Amino acid sequence: MSNPLDWLTMGNTVLTKVLDFIPDPADKAKAAQAYQMAMLDFAEKSQLSQAQVDDSEAKSADPFTSRARPFIIWVCGVSLAYTFLFAPLCNPLIMLHWPAYRPVTLDSATLMDLVTALLGVGGMHAFENVQASKAAASAKAAK
Repeated sequence: MSNPLDWLTMGNTVLTKVLDFIPDPADKAKAAQAYQMAMLDFAEKSQLSQAQVDDSEAKSADPFTSRARPFIIWVCGVSLAYTFLFAPLCNPLIMLHWPAYRPVTLDSATLMDLVTALLGVGGMHAFENVQASKAAASAKAAK
């Protein structure tokens, strides 16, 4: 479970079973609220720490951390170019010259899943940047 909110929902199931042992309804409600506040605090801190890690990785000059995302994007770009441009256009010509040649085929379903995920995350990041710049502009105009 990578998402902290998954722990929250799983914890709620456990919590309801544990709360059955508390006879006083007021104490039961107080314990449930304390648990939920602790789990929400945990989820918020987890999200913030992950954002800090992502930010430090993006700013890093180390090629193994700052270039991982661009590498994946380049691999997807080259794979798409091979799958949808090179293979359909060049493989028939190569097979005319070398009849024993068997072209390599890539799993385009997995490739498209990865590309779609990358584009979705990139689009989400662009949307967040636009929203942040709008908020900054409106805050500046309010001054």
